Amino acid sequence: MAIEPASTCDSSPYRQNLIALQSEAARREWPLLERAVHSLGYALKLDSGWATSREMLLILSPELERTGLRDEWAPYLARGVEHGIAREEWATAAELLLQLGLLHQLVGEYAQAMEHLRKANVFFKRANDGLGQCRAKLRVAFIAYLNEERINASELAREALI
Repeated sequence: MAIEPASTCDSSPYRQNLIALQSEAARREWPLLERAVHSLGYALKLDSGWATSREMLLILSPELERTGLRDEWAPYLARGVEHGIAREEWATAAELLLQLGLLHQLVGEYAQAMEHLRKANVFFKRANDGLGQCRAKLRVAFIAYLNEERINASELAREALI
């Protein structure tokens, strides 16, 4: 299942709010982002809120990573992964695992990052997403490089690109 960004084709209030959130995130307007994260906490507790939660997680993830709120954001991603796996939404679970792996990498928790990225690769494969698999494998190769495992990093990068 491919994840599409919110579009202007649907005029529902829900869709319009997601479009506004994308716009605010692009401009880095923090008050709306803070309210969105607060709302996300509640939405993740409701099975009926998964569609909204999924889109919010995917929209907010890159922006909240850039803000440096990594420790605060990781539990939301982990809950999103759990929901994605439970619903067999492999593309969503994989993308969220990729983001979670990146967060761990950025704080120097390489073992945890590798674990998330390897799981992301498995789920990207289940979703038939070759580009996603490549992204996950290249991130693993980069972490190997950061760990000064130069030969392993080179082999991993080569494998990702084949």
